[in-house]
Amino acid sequence: MINLKITKEAYQKLRYYTELCDTEISGLGKVREISASQLEIYDIEILNQSASSSHSTLDEDALAKFLNEKVTKKRNISDYKVWWHSHANMEAYFSIIDENTINSSSDFSYLISIVTNKKGQNKVRLDLYKPLRLTIPLEIELSLKQNKKLKQKCQTEIKEKVRKRWSISTLRDKKNVYSSHRKN
Repeated sequence: MINLKITKEAYQKLRYYTELCDTEISGLGKVREISASQLEIYDIEILNQSASSSHSTLDEDALAKFLNEKVTKKRNISDYKVWWHSHANMEAYFSIIDENTINSSSDFSYLISIVTNKKGQNKVRLDLYKPLRLTIPLEIELSLKQNKKLKQKCQTEIKEKVRKRWSISTLRDKKNVYSSHRKN
């Protein structure tokens, strides 16, 4: 059995990014192997991206720049084996798009994927690619205390890195708000 832990700060960042962003949001995370059966997520990050109420896409140029900066500074990029994203106000589940993203990430020996939402629901899985392909559902127990400084930092990063784009559901929501105000 694989035991997955997450540090308090990494979990807080995941929650703050999800709760503070009014669209979907996605990012990467770092994981370390504590033992053969224990992994620990120790950092969560976001990059420039475009997002709507039902989709988020990491900017490919931002990802390339991010990885280049890490390598230039002689930072280890092999720990970036976590891909996470929120489903904002929808249920936390692995969609067909998520499945395609996970299946296309086979350059790694493994990948931890997390789908979360504003309600605090999480779906977590470990996908092994080598030596054979295997998917293992995981659970992580988390505790959270407020960290106002970290929360503000996350809010600032969202403003800098997440560009909103319109979607059909966003326009429908705006129409419904407009319609309900007109009736009053």
